[in-house]
Amino acid sequence: MKTLLIVVAVTLASSVAVADDKTRISVDTDPSTFLFSGYSFWAMAKPAHTDHLRVGVGGFGLDFPSFIVPTLNRSGEDGWDLSVRAVMGFAGYQFGNRRGFYVGAYSGYLESRHRRDDTMGVADRHNITLLPTAGYQWFPFSTGALKGAYLQPWIGATIWIPVGGTTKLGTHEFKDPHVIPLAAFHIGYEF
Repeated sequence: MKTLLIVVAVTLASSVAVADDKTRISVDTDPSTFLFSGYSFWAMAKPAHTDHLRVGVGGFGLDFPSFIVPTLNRSGEDGWDLSVRAVMGFAGYQFGNRRGFYVGAYSGYLESRHRRDDTMGVADRHNITLLPTAGYQWFPFSTGALKGAYLQPWIGATIWIPVGGTTKLGTHEFKDPHVIPLAAFHIGYEF
């Protein structure tokens, strides 16, 4: 019986992953935002002694393609342009040892900017946003200078909570969406 307890204790002890004692910093971007006159820059950290936690800050912006804008306007009125700019924080849980599948959420400030060709000016709406996500962080290279490079596809849904501003221009009103489903593909490097 004593031998069995020793074997079980050694087996359990050897199966417990030792947390990394080094904080890992990474930077990433979503290249698709640049195609839509935007940007995406994120600084992330996997704190020392935490195998599953990933936190970060960053921002993004883009001009929505004209064929998508009518589907985002709850008023149903055509003729609008819509762009967004955001600054957010991120916290996530990675199921693998510092890589692999993860769930998390971005949250912060998002400005939605509305324009029309037939009306002068812009209408800016200020929002608090919450963006729950699920994704996968993959490091395709195991050695060499590209060892820290990663690909990170994810899906989520951004929830906009208005806190100020307006979406009215003259007699026109754009009704911002409450929720927008998203898919993204980040590329980055972990140091």
